[in-house]
Amino acid sequence: MGEVEGDWTYSVENNQATITGYNGAGGALVIPSTVGGYAVVKIGTSAFYGKTSITSITMPDSVTSIAGTAFYNCTGLTGTLTIPNSVTSIEFAAFSGCTGLTGTLTIPNSVATIGDSAFSGCTGLTGTLTIPNSVTTIGDTAFFGCTGLTGTLTIPNSVTSIGNNAFYGCTGLTGTLTIPNSVTSIEHGAFSGCTGLTGTLTIPNSVTSIGNNPFSGCTGLTEFFVHPDNLNYCSENGVLFDKLKTNLITCPGGKAGAYTIPSSVTSINDYAFRFCVSLASITIPNSVTRIPVEAFAECSGLTEIFVHPDNLTYSSEDGVLYDKLKTNLIKFPAARAGAYTIPSSVTNIEGSAFSGCTGLTEIFVHPDNLTYSSEDGVLFDKLKTNLITCPRGKTGAYTIPSSVTSIGVYAFYFCASLTSVTIPKSVTSISFNHIWRPVFMHCTSLTAISVDSDNPNYCSEDGVLFNKTKTNLITCPGGKTGAYTIPSSVTNIEARAFRFCVSLASIIIPNSVTRIPVEAFAYCTSLTSVTIPSSVAQIDGRSFSSCTSIVNILIPNSVTSIGFGSFGGTVFNSSFQNNFGKCTSLERVLLPLRFEPTYPDLGLTASQVSFYDASSSSFIAGQQSVVSDPIANNLYTSSQYSDNFVLGRNSVLNSPNTHNLYTATQMQTLAFGDLVLTKNPNGSFTLNYDIEQSTDLQNWSTYAPLSMPLTGLPEDKAFVRIKAKQ
Repeated sequence: MGEVEGDWTYSVENNQATITGYNGAGGALVIPSTVGGYAVVKIGTSAFYGKTSITSITMPDSVTSIAGTAFYNCTGLTGTLTIPNSVTSIEFAAFSGCTGLTGTLTIPNSVATIGDSAFSGCTGLTGTLTIPNSVTTIGDTAFFGCTGLTGTLTIPNSVTSIGNNAFYGCTGLTGTLTIPNSVTSIEHGAFSGCTGLTGTLTIPNSVTSIGNNPFSGCTGLTEFFVHPDNLNYCSENGVLFDKLKTNLITCPGGKAGAYTIPSSVTSINDYAFRFCVSLASITIPNSVTRIPVEAFAECSGLTEIFVHPDNLTYSSEDGVLYDKLKTNLIKFPAARAGAYTIPSSVTNIEGSAFSGCTGLTEIFVHPDNLTYSSEDGVLFDKLKTNLITCPRGKTGAYTIPSSVTSIGVYAFYFCASLTSVTIPKSVTSISFNHIWRPVFMHCTSLTAISVDSDNPNYCSEDGVLFNKTKTNLITCPGGKTGAYTIPSSVTNIEARAFRFCVSLASIIIPNSVTRIPVEAFAYCTSLTSVTIPSSVAQIDGRSFSSCTSIVNILIPNSVTSIGFGSFGGTVFNSSFQNNFGKCTSLERVLLPLRFEPTYPDLGLTASQVSFYDASSSSFIAGQQSVVSDPIANNLYTSSQYSDNFVLGRNSVLNSPNTHNLYTATQMQTLAFGDLVLTKNPNGSFTLNYDIEQSTDLQNWSTYAPLSMPLTGLPEDKAFVRIKAKQ
């Protein structure tokens, strides 16, 4: 554990102290210059990890090093961060996830190394970033996602290496970027997504290594210029090549109009033209022998791809890219609109060939083609047993032919104008769980998926797709709106089943479900309420990522594992995501007491969390038990409690949030924390809601508890209701 002095724990080496921990109350923190008579020279690894109670820090000028994760996820830190000019290294994730830091970041000119993820996710940092000329290395993801940084980025001529994704997603950086002639390596994705960078980017003669696609998505960059003395790279017409101009490395994202690849080029890099949204046409010379399938990904303005007729590896027809023999359809230009007919020679179509083709309304196949066929503008195999792809521009309702037995992974991906899909009884296989592109993802107008009742493998209910026995929820259509209650028969929810269901307002999960899988409800941006039952033990990573409308969440006592990024967003280094970081409306999370020591790891601040001790009972929330097992609870509102009203419990099921009824015994074991009752410094309690009790559900009297859990209630046949203060 090390030595202890006051609130500080520390270790000593060579008569110098390293702060290894802090046990104080937080607030404005002043780190001492000495402890135990030793000078403090280092802030140790994870010394203040997740200490959300700290609001500001002052470090002494004796400190020379800030170790890895030293202040990671200190989300309570606010204002401007001042780093003393004695510091020489800021190590891995030292301030990662400190989202409350604001203002301009000043890095002193003593710092030589900015470590991997040092300031990643510090979205509140604003203004111009000044990197001093003492810095030699900018680590991987060092400023990943620092969207508030603005103005021109100046990299000093002391820097030799810019790491992988170092400035990824820094969308506020603007103007011209100058790479100094000290830099030798620019790694993968170094400036990807920096959409504000403009003009010409000059690569000096010192650069010897450029990673894969370091400027992807920099849609404002119009040209690359490489110093003529560079021994490894060159440029022509604003495009970046190797020195011999045989490998096309990357095209600037802002390049517009028509582009002809030089005749010396033999290979095109992976994603070389990705996000070149203003390119209209590309001409490929006869020298090219390698084109990756994703070379032209996200080129939303591309209308034509031409290949020189003497090329021995590739060909084109009507602006579409094929192999030489026209047996493999590689890429259909994304901006082409209307109908297209696939030639008779084609025997293979690349999986992403029609990706992003939102204007494509119909796909036809030449009748002599022996591999493929079409019907109603949709692409199938020859026997029409496999549905390969529906054109992205198809609109309205669509019924799959009765001959189809399988639906391919890209079949309906991004069919944003489809309103319904009907699946016949013949379909026995649906590729619904591809890693990133489930079959119906981004179908934002799709309100219903209907399955023939005689289908042996699948069924549907309320427009949602299930397996036949309705134990596995496969996918919810992206256009579904309002409230949705998952059927009580469901035991498994597929990964990404509700991803991008942007109009869903509330979700009730039944107590038959034990796990909420990865990205199950990610990007459900209208979701305001989610009911997690006490059967759930595991919440996987990014399950509720970017659910920006959720305000309050109750995590039942049954949950023992909450994955990284469960309520966070897409961050490159997933092991350092704030679990709740992208739920931007989140005010309160009620957690089991066991999570109290580790809640900062979820990206939560002290003001956002409440804890309850449910060790004496498996009951977490009466409201949820009513939802999951209404027959056993039989709770009714007073107006429903009459001889001629038998099914009041169904109304509780349909709208539990408006009823909030509990049995007295349940209330005694129910711990709402300070959501209901707040303990004041003098020991008294403030009641945040009105609590009433009744023995007949008709006559109600006020109940004023003195503690939580509630005590002194009548016997089990009495009821309690909680409502907003009048």
